[in-house]
Amino acid sequence: MCSCLLASMDVTDFILHAWSDIHNVSWFARIEQACAAFIERTFGGIPEAEHSPATRELQLRVIHGLPVDGIFRLQHSAKKRSYTVGRSAENDIMLDDPSVSREHAAIEFDAEGAIVNDLGSTNGTFINGQRISMQRIVPSDTLNFGKTQLHVEQNAT
Repeated sequence: MCSCLLASMDVTDFILHAWSDIHNVSWFARIEQACAAFIERTFGGIPEAEHSPATRELQLRVIHGLPVDGIFRLQHSAKKRSYTVGRSAENDIMLDDPSVSREHAAIEFDAEGAIVNDLGSTNGTFINGQRISMQRIVPSDTLNFGKTQLHVEQNAT
C-alpha cells in the first residue's frame, strides 16, 4: 500500500510526514501510521470495498470459561485493526481465567482476515489444539487462551 503512495508523492515529503505525525513508536509503526494518516488526509480513508465482510467481522464465542456464553465481536475498521486478549481489564477481550496472562495475545486484521499473535504468554495460545506463536484464524477454528476455549464464528450482525 505504501509503495503506491511513494510513487505519487515526494520521498522527502513522506519522511517529513512520518517524523512530524508520529512520535515515540518504532520505525515500522511510524511508517505504517504515516501512510494511514496520508491516506486519510488525501483520500478520506481506505475504501471499505477493499475488504469483504467475511474477512472484516468475526465473533468469538466462549465455549469453556468465563464469561459463560460470552460473545466478543471483532470488526476490522480504519480505526480498529487489532484486539488484545488477556486477564487484565485493559484488554479489548478480558478473560477471567488465572491461566491467561495479563497480556496474552493479540488478534490483528489485515486484508485477508484475522491473525492471532501470542504475546509471550505463560501457558500459550492454541488454535485447533496446536500451540502457535502466530497464525491466521477462520470461522470454525477453536482458540484456547489458558483454560478458556473460544469458537471463531462469522459475525451474526
